[in-house]
Amino acid sequence: MRVGPWLYVLLSLYVILLWPTFLYEPLSNDQNFHLLMVCNWFVFIFAIWFNSSKIYSYWDGLNIISGSMMSGCANITILYAVPAILIVYLISIYNAFLGMFYGKRFAEDKWLNIVLWFYNRRLNDE
Repeated sequence: MRVGPWLYVLLSLYVILLWPTFLYEPLSNDQNFHLLMVCNWFVFIFAIWFNSSKIYSYWDGLNIISGSMMSGCANITILYAVPAILIVYLISIYNAFLGMFYGKRFAEDKWLNIVLWFYNRRLNDE
């Protein structure tokens, strides 16, 4: 069974959305924990909204980036695909904040440039 690029996107989303749980003990009632989780999810939705366009969604971009990094061996690909997607996510947050000042179109164009950069340098040209 072949592993698709969606697996690396899901693993990255797990880290992106649940990283605050690694800082606190499970089922913590700490208000700071809940505030951090809400802020984290807000930043995630903020990045998705600013970087997605009607033609090209954020999810499509993540899938293309992940698919461009597939080496053919899932054990090797996971070592660099997930960290690369996390870095791309941080860049998309930065572009989303810039998009607040320069307009949503600015962030959309930056996101498209990132996706095209990975696509043009894909490892497995199938």
